[in-house]
Amino acid sequence: MNIGEQVAKHVGVLSKQGVFIGGEGLVDLLAGERKMADLFDAAREIWENNGVQDILGEISEDAAGLYEQLSDDYGWAWNNPTAVIRELPPWLQDLLGVFDDLIAAASPLVLDIDGDGIELAALNGTGSVYWDIDLDDLGEASGWIAGGDGLLAIDLNADGKINDHSELFGDQTGSSNGFAALAAYDSNSDTAITSADAQFDDLLVWIDANGDGRSESAELHTLDDLSITSISLNYSSVNYTINGNEIKQESTFVINGQTRDVVDAWFTYDETNTVYAGDYQLDIQTLFLPSLRGFGSLPDLHIAMSQDATLLSMVKEVAAADVETMLSLAFDIKGKIEDILFRWAGVDDIDPAGRGGYIDARKMEFIEEILGREWVAGGQTNPQAGQADDLDAAFSAALAHVFGHILAQTSAATLFTGGAGYDIASASLTNTDVDDFIVTDAFSSTVSGSSGNEIFFYTPSEGAKTISDAGGVDTIVIADGIGAEDVRLWKSGSDLYLYMDGHSASVKIQYHFQSAYDNEVETLTFSDGTSLDLLENLTFTGTSAGGEYVLGLNNSDDTLIGMGGNDTLRGYTGNDTYVWNIGDGNDAIEDQDGTADVLEFGPGITADDVRFWKSGSDLMVYVGSESIKIDNHFHATYSNSIETATFTDDTVIDLLSNLTFTGTSAGEYVLGLHDSNDTLVGKEGNDTLRGYTGNDIYVWNIGDGVDTVDDSGGTADVLAFGPNITVDDVRFWKSGYDLMAYVGSESIKVKNHFHATYGQEVETATFEDSTTLDLLNNLTLTGTSAGEYVKGSEANDTLVGLGGNDTLQGYGGDDVLIGGDGVDSLYGGTGADTFLFEAISAFNDVDRIKDFSLTDGDMIDVADLLASYDPLTDAIEDFVWAVNAGSNTELYIDQDGAGTIEAWTKIATIEGVTGLTDEAALVSSGHLIAA
Repeated sequence: MNIGEQVAKHVGVLSKQGVFIGGEGLVDLLAGERKMADLFDAAREIWENNGVQDILGEISEDAAGLYEQLSDDYGWAWNNPTAVIRELPPWLQDLLGVFDDLIAAASPLVLDIDGDGIELAALNGTGSVYWDIDLDDLGEASGWIAGGDGLLAIDLNADGKINDHSELFGDQTGSSNGFAALAAYDSNSDTAITSADAQFDDLLVWIDANGDGRSESAELHTLDDLSITSISLNYSSVNYTINGNEIKQESTFVINGQTRDVVDAWFTYDETNTVYAGDYQLDIQTLFLPSLRGFGSLPDLHIAMSQDATLLSMVKEVAAADVETMLSLAFDIKGKIEDILFRWAGVDDIDPAGRGGYIDARKMEFIEEILGREWVAGGQTNPQAGQADDLDAAFSAALAHVFGHILAQTSAATLFTGGAGYDIASASLTNTDVDDFIVTDAFSSTVSGSSGNEIFFYTPSEGAKTISDAGGVDTIVIADGIGAEDVRLWKSGSDLYLYMDGHSASVKIQYHFQSAYDNEVETLTFSDGTSLDLLENLTFTGTSAGGEYVLGLNNSDDTLIGMGGNDTLRGYTGNDTYVWNIGDGNDAIEDQDGTADVLEFGPGITADDVRFWKSGSDLMVYVGSESIKIDNHFHATYSNSIETATFTDDTVIDLLSNLTFTGTSAGEYVLGLHDSNDTLVGKEGNDTLRGYTGNDIYVWNIGDGVDTVDDSGGTADVLAFGPNITVDDVRFWKSGYDLMAYVGSESIKVKNHFHATYGQEVETATFEDSTTLDLLNNLTLTGTSAGEYVKGSEANDTLVGLGGNDTLQGYGGDDVLIGGDGVDSLYGGTGADTFLFEAISAFNDVDRIKDFSLTDGDMIDVADLLASYDPLTDAIEDFVWAVNAGSNTELYIDQDGAGTIEAWTKIATIEGVTGLTDEAALVSSGHLIAA
């Protein structure tokens, strides 16, 4: 295949009428300064002797190099002319933003040929094609058939092809749907298409086997070819979608004796994402001039220039200028390119005031042409002031991009390191490996750097940009008065984003953080001359949207700020700072290493405003209704901890030890740390406070409910009572191995406090009046007004029964037993125990001392009963009388010492013991305390 045939195959150089190359234009072209001068000199001689067809044949071998170069420049259009551009360039998407987001759809009939159900491709998805669906000589990116299904068609012009939607059966033929269009071929009016109808043999099924949206003879089948015998016109109205394409009507057809579905599929199509589908004669000069990819109603620029000599001349004037001339004030390059745009869109002769007084109508209608749709707002086609501002800005953005794209294809390519080019496939710039590559990003939505040292100039008005660098020491200079405080950095994967405060624009530095690619840009310089290192110690900031991952760097001391919403902040390795302010929501911190990470609280937050909470291995930090979760902060092996919290008043909190963990008004587990001296506060509700090892403090306040302290070790644990609680307000009680502390109707249980081996005791209780109470020795355990079992421990306890018939069990230690009211049973247990009687209750009932032992050193204390007894002058026998009663001893008291029988009151029975009748001996031996 020679070069002419190749060009004809790929871009339509050969039209139906043949190759169009103006003789003078070709001679001028071949004599030009482009790369193949020697080849063109030879070609001129061939042209003069033989004509254009000989050129395309004779120099086909050498011209292969030309074709390869042109293929690089026009890549997508030449090599794969039907490939759908899946995503419009960002600048074009910005233009679409000023228009209503309307979805266009048109229907053809689709037949389930292969019997596996109707299969359709989504717009801009795999299998989407360009197809002239609205009969405007432009192929729109469209939904399409897939999976071997077929389109019902008719070759109206008998050219052996299905050219556009007019040769399918759908609404574009003027009917309400495809079945209504097909009904015109039901010549016998039997509501079915069969061989009995006059044009049955003219109907075709197009099975687009290669999925390119271009019919080929092998893809067109008669109904007889496929053994289709009938198509029913009795359709049903339905409403469902297949890959975004709506199905509104369906019926059946018979193929090979089997009944299958035929549907009216309303293909979704994009009026902006288009290719030119009409016939044209390409002027070969255009292949050596700047071109632009067409969108909307605009064909590619080289096609438009082939159809308009004036436009061709305008582009040639720009292309012929040298750089100095092009960038001079007199040349007015931007004005010339603006005129090219107006001419390209066919709006150059429109009255600028034709769309109202707020916008140049040429700009307005250029936007409409390149988007392929009309601008309408509230039924009005002329914009008001604010709307016009948006449209004018949209045109300016389009002009800026097109300006760069054209210049990159002229002598001004030297501005782009001398080797820049325009990639028509992606509408972006490329360049060679030259140092000092300098370009303002207005030239492209994507700017590709080289391995040299480059400076990228950027202004926020230019919209979203991508910088793809390839090495060197590079700098981005931000203009428009943008300072460091106006820029928000964001890491997404290996890309770095720079967002400008107050602007919708951004810069994406592609693969900036991909160490293997060497794509980083080292420095960001602002209008005031200050600079920011972009490689380490960066500040990454989220938005108010929430649900974002704010990511830091490995081996870098970064600062991460979530802003509003519920975000995740991930600093990776390094000593990172996580900033949290009121209103930032419920954030999570996922750190991975570092020895000096910081949680930094912003203005208006003090240490008193912060509540810490341990949840599994996570540290929860609450400020009002908001929170920060430090993921795996307490995990033993992950090294995910944050070491310090700081506040604006210079307060610093160590987050690794000695923390205060505080509950809420609900009942919950408040957990401390191992080997840390923590403070646990349950707050309201019935909580369990678990300090683990370490010398922990358990805080309890009035209103905190019924709490449980579950300690695991330490030698100086503290139960700290809050305001308005004195030692007299607390009643202690032993329940099994547990110590119960009652304050009114509330209580604190110290679990296994008295267990000999568990080590769960809490050593001390403190009060706000500085009173300190030893909880291991000399503890007073008190009952209630009811009868109960008051148990002591192995330590030296004081047991108080109070009211009711109580049993007091001292167990080990030198205990004091006070029965109180009621008939109490007193067991001292081992040790030198004291059975103490109080005047307020001793004479009301007779207590039973169950295990009095002189050997153990037990004592009976009746001093409180003998107010008038003077040991220096009085005989004890006049006040205390111990008498044997069988195997027991009964103990009587005469308070005034009168010595008469009637004055004696029995206060106790000492069971199982006799021989205690020498009261004076008991006093002298210390077993009876009388004063």
